[in-house]
Amino acid sequence: MLRQAAEVRIPRMTLARVVALASAAFPAEACGLLAAKRVGRFLDIVLYPAPNVAIARGSFEIPRAAIATIRRRIGRDGLVLCGCFHSHPSGPARPSPTDSRLARTRPDFLWLIYSASSQQIGVFRKSNGRFTEVPWQYA
Repeated sequence: MLRQAAEVRIPRMTLARVVALASAAFPAEACGLLAAKRVGRFLDIVLYPAPNVAIARGSFEIPRAAIATIRRRIGRDGLVLCGCFHSHPSGPARPSPTDSRLARTRPDFLWLIYSASSQQIGVFRKSNGRFTEVPWQYA
């Protein structure tokens, strides 16, 4: 089960892609889904970008059709859906009040947030109604 992974690993190329997607989407938020593969005690993360169709600034919304397409790709790639990513163009790399309000509580679901303003990355899980930071390392 993915939630039992001791450590989250994110390849440097994946992080570079997050930065590039955030830059291209600016001033809107970039977004997508995360998939993973268990490798020993590690959870190796793979990025699947998606379009952001949110009308409101400072939020993201992935179309249902894009989610379905990405889920099929994740399955074909032999991976498991494990989370989402999005950028905060001017906010911190922490869940916003909007993120907290809209996020479902799923302990095995990761939220990777990139702050374009501080160029920081944060990884979180929501459990018992609260986000907690998840330690991660470069792969």
